[in-house]
Amino acid sequence: MKIFLIGGADEMNDQICVKIPPSPIEIESVILDAQQIVKQALKACIEESIATQSEYMVICSNKEIITRTSDALLKSRLERASDLNCKILILSAQRIANLFPVNDQFFWIDFFEGSDFFAMHESVYEDVLHELCNAKTALSEILSIVTSNKLLLYPMITVKNERIEKTELRKRMARMAKKRKLFKY
Repeated sequence: MKIFLIGGADEMNDQICVKIPPSPIEIESVILDAQQIVKQALKACIEESIATQSEYMVICSNKEIITRTSDALLKSRLERASDLNCKILILSAQRIANLFPVNDQFFWIDFFEGSDFFAMHESVYEDVLHELCNAKTALSEILSIVTSNKLLLYPMITVKNERIEKTELRKRMARMAKKRKLFKY
C-alpha cells in the first residue's frame, strides 16, 4: 500500500506537492508546477504505484486526516473491501448517488463527488491512467466511471468537525445503517 498526500496549490505556495511515504518514517516529495493540475499529480502517483507493484494506493488531500488515521485501521478496511472485490474505496466524500448497504462498514455506491480521501486497487490503475488523458472529464467522474465496484466506508474518515458531522449524507448513511441492523437475522 502506498499513501500519497496531494495538497492544493493555495496550501503549498502556488505549487502542488505530492508526498510519497514508502514507510512510516521516510517521505519522498515531488513538487509540480502550479499550472499542472491534480490529475497530473494523480497520474504520477499511479505510475509510482505501478512501478512499486502496490496493491492499493491511498490518495488524501488533507494532511490532518492522514496523520490521525492509523495504518492498522486503514489496512483492515482495505482488506475487508478487497474481500468484497472493491476497486475504489471512498473513505470520505461530500456527495454520493445511490447508497446500497453491504454490512456495518460499507455501502456500494454509483457515483461520488468531493472525495478528499480514497483508495484505489491496482486492477484499475491502467483504466484510470487512460481516462486521465481526457482533460475535460472531472476526476470524481473518472473514478466513478472506471468501475462499478466502488464502496463507501461508514463511518467516513474525516477530521472531526461539527459542520461535516451533520451533513445530509452522514445522516442518510446513519439511517440506512440503523435499518440494516434491524433486519439482521
